Amino acid sequence: HLKMEKTLINQSYEQVKAVMDYIDKSPSPWHAVAEGKKFLLDAGFKEIFETDSWNLEAGGKYFFSRNNSTLIGFTVGKKFSANETGFKIVGAHTDSPCLRLAPISKSEKFNYNQACVQTYGGGLWYTWLDRDLTLAGRVIYKSEDGKTLKEELVNLKKPVCSIPNLCIHLRDAAQREKLELNKETELRPIFSNQVYAALTGESTEDNKNQKHYSKLLEILAKELNIKSD
Repeated sequence: HLKMEKTLINQSYEQVKAVMDYIDKSPSPWHAVAEGKKFLLDAGFKEIFETDSWNLEAGGKYFFSRNNSTLIGFTVGKKFSANETGFKIVGAHTDSPCLRLAPISKSEKFNYNQACVQTYGGGLWYTWLDRDLTLAGRVIYKSEDGKTLKEELVNLKKPVCSIPNLCIHLRDAAQREKLELNKETELRPIFSNQVYAALTGESTEDNKNQKHYSKLLEILAKELNIKSD
């Protein structure tokens, strides 16, 4: 019994580790689908596409995706009959509560380079304060000749911004008992301090019409090995 129990513990550990690895590699729906595709291909599934005519075989295993953020995998039973047998559906979501960069995210206030964000889902937003935050998702950019659009997944895996909490003596008793954040004005991540940039000789923002913080664009461009302009 002891040997069997140890075997079950080891198996459970491996399963939990596999799930944690998948979660770590899936910071966005697009990453989750990309990782899910690898699992299905390794398990012998065949990728098909919605725009094609399907020739499904009994006992076959297939999958397709939509917008690279939704993944549908299915198997066809060896004794499946469209008229006589049924089917089972299991669903799960690939998304999770997060802060998403606004279409025009650049914000400069009180000498801080910030980002306007949109809340996605019902997040516990107070848990996002005073943490190192990074950026992950899908980047769509123009090809070098400017004629086509390309997309790449990015996961910076390093801190680039944070949302500082307000110190205790600047809150009244009621605010200390119950923290309520203004999602429009109090959840803006800070990238850098313009005063520090000036003192250290770093370049400051020079394009007032740019939609996003230039340093952020530079970081993404370097990660993807493309030009930031």
